[in-house]
Amino acid sequence: MGGEPILYALLGTKAMEMAAQREQQQDRRRILNTSLADAENTQRDAVQQVQAEAQQMAPEARLQQMAAAEQLTFDRTMGDIQGAGGAAVDTAAGGGAVSQDFTRALGERRSGENLRLSAIARELARVRAPQDVATEASMRRSAMAERLGSLWNSQRQRARAAEMDADAVDLPMYGQLASLANTAASAYAMAGGFPAPAAGAEAMSGMDVAADAPPGSGMNVGGRRSWMVRR
Repeated sequence: MGGEPILYALLGTKAMEMAAQREQQQDRRRILNTSLADAENTQRDAVQQVQAEAQQMAPEARLQQMAAAEQLTFDRTMGDIQGAGGAAVDTAAGGGAVSQDFTRALGERRSGENLRLSAIARELARVRAPQDVATEASMRRSAMAERLGSLWNSQRQRARAAEMDADAVDLPMYGQLASLANTAASAYAMAGGFPAPAAGAEAMSGMDVAADAPPGSGMNVGGRRSWMVRR
């Protein structure tokens, strides 16, 4: 029997192995593409956070923050003053009837003292506002840096895991079997196990192959010397 059927079988198993390798590469590429998309999303998130912080540093935003910080400090200071009893004005009148002039003068004095304390609180708020805004911005940027560090660290871990998953993708089972078959066939062929195709001597018209031919008078068929005679 010739070696053509075996050759066709080898070609089939080789095609199966190549198809399995393509499938393996597609699976690896799918994992790596997913990891790349995750990295792009992480970068987009980081850029958005940095841009949002940059908007906080714009002149208009800084003025609004200064005004808000100044008003907050003023309200707190005035609240502390009112909680302490407001403007305490000592008088000599411990009790009894007082004149209307004295009452009016006392009210004006208290009102003036409140105005003076309000002006002091306003000035204190105006002086402290830049420092408060700078402190808040520093804390905000520190928190952003911590978030970004954690974000990129998590993304790097996911990328390493994706690389390991891609490297761990094996050939499909049919590809592994085809590879084993090809390896075995190659080893068998190197050992000379596959027969050569038939020479077609029987198809030659008008000739017979006779066995036990005299030495040097014919061709070697099946390990025996033969000679040919015409019919």
